[in-house]
Amino acid sequence: MKANTSVDQANVKSDLTRKIRKRMIQVVVQFLILAVILFISSGRLDWVWAWVYLGMNVGILAINLLVVSPELMAERSEIKENVKGWDKVLSTLISVLTLGAFVVTGLDKRFGWSPQLSDSSHCLDFLDAGASVVQLGDGVEQVLLRRCPHPDGPGPYRRH
Repeated sequence: MKANTSVDQANVKSDLTRKIRKRMIQVVVQFLILAVILFISSGRLDWVWAWVYLGMNVGILAINLLVVSPELMAERSEIKENVKGWDKVLSTLISVLTLGAFVVTGLDKRFGWSPQLSDSSHCLDFLDAGASVVQLGDGVEQVLLRRCPHPDGPGPYRRH
């Protein structure tokens, strides 16, 4: 019976590793798509603030790797079966509009539609965005704590 339990644990660990790897590939592909959209729509690779933005994203991803549980990463790699139709439509619409915003941002850089901002203004914007991430992080942390109970408590995450 112990040998069977050992095999089951190895299978669970292997499945978890596979799902985490899948999620990491998804995130890297999304990041590359974002970079391609920014640089192709702007028509240039020397756009410093796009590189700063992408660098901040890499930093946030690195922090997520350190703080997000492996089980949650694995869960996010899969599309749920019981997703409502309206939720799929809304998610697709939000994704398309978000990508469209990055296209417009690149085109704005290319054609100079908006007035040029000073470096200090850009820095303040990034600091403000960082503060928003911290606030969002607190909210997300609370949601995750309610949704993913402590491993010593009842539920699917408890230790056996």
